Amino acid sequence: MLNIKHLFFNRNKEVKPVVCNPKIIFLDIDGVIKPCASLKFRQHDYKNIGKELSKTYRKNYRRYAIEDLALVLYDWDEQSIGCLRQIIERTGAGIVVTSSWKYHRLGLERMVDFFRLHGMENNITDITPDLIGEEYSRYESRIKEISAYLKDHPEIKNYVVVDDTDMKDAFKDHFLMTRHLLCKKDIAKAIEILEN
Repeated sequence: MLNIKHLFFNRNKEVKPVVCNPKIIFLDIDGVIKPCASLKFRQHDYKNIGKELSKTYRKNYRRYAIEDLALVLYDWDEQSIGCLRQIIERTGAGIVVTSSWKYHRLGLERMVDFFRLHGMENNITDITPDLIGEEYSRYESRIKEISAYLKDHPEIKNYVVVDDTDMKDAFKDHFLMTRHLLCKKDIAKAIEILEN
């Protein structure tokens, strides 16, 4: 049996995504809350992880790849997630996931399920639309997806784009680039962007 109980938060909370939040964090995952080359999950016995998570959370985690679940549990960086939590607590912002992690038939539901494993399921507002195509690079697609989301959601009054790929030209004063991962020095900058 897997010993993963110590990783769980808020096991019994129902998912109630924030709707029409005027402050949004457009969040990439790799390079922001998960180290790009991290494979710590391989040090763990995770073959029954879907079954264990399904039992613990009373949700169907068996429908996800076990490697993805293990990455979320063991490779998402707790300090970076803690920094993200502090930004949300101080600003009340919701999260819209921009990462390639959203590319799955269960998109938003998958992201809520994954963030549940870190006690943040209620902070996930949405995912950006999928506009990736052969005519755009992933970088160009992400810019177009965020821009389309902002156009479709005029209720958003302020936002910060948090990514490890430089998009400052596209998002100017609304952009926060992480150098390796989201860290303590990024908290004040993100809060300043969201509060101005």
